[in-house]
Formats: sequence, structure tokens, C-alpha cells
Amino acid sequence: MFDQDYAQRLLSDPTIALDESGCPLPQLKSLGNIHAIDLVDFARQAHALFWRREPKSYLEDQLPMAAAAR
Repeated sequence: MFDQDYAQRLLSDPTIALDESGCPLPQLKSLGNIHAIDLVDFARQAHALFWRREPKSYLEDQLPMAAAAR
């Protein structure tokens, strides 16, 4: 469930939809460059912009070595 009008504004021009949200200007500009077909696509693109890759934990780095040691 979501506000259809807001969703449409977000997809047509994210900068207008997010202008009063308190979003910092550099992020607002980045989000304004998103051209999405639906909200899921918008969320996916926004996630890729700001959370490109989760840092690996120490254990994840050690798994290939542990497997090779067997």
C-alpha cells in the first residue's frame, strides 16, 4: 500500500517528490538522475547508488582459505 500520486511524482521527477524530505543536495541530485519504470526499479537503482556493495566480514574473507585447507 502506498500513495499513488506520490509514487507517480517520484517516478516522473524524484527531485520534486523528495525536495521537502530533508534529503541532502548531493543525494537529491543523484536520485534525480534515476529513470525507473516502477517503485521497485527506483528502489533498486537508489540502493545501487548509495549502497553499492556491502563490506565483507572478516569470516567471509577467510572461507576460501578454510575450504582450500581441507
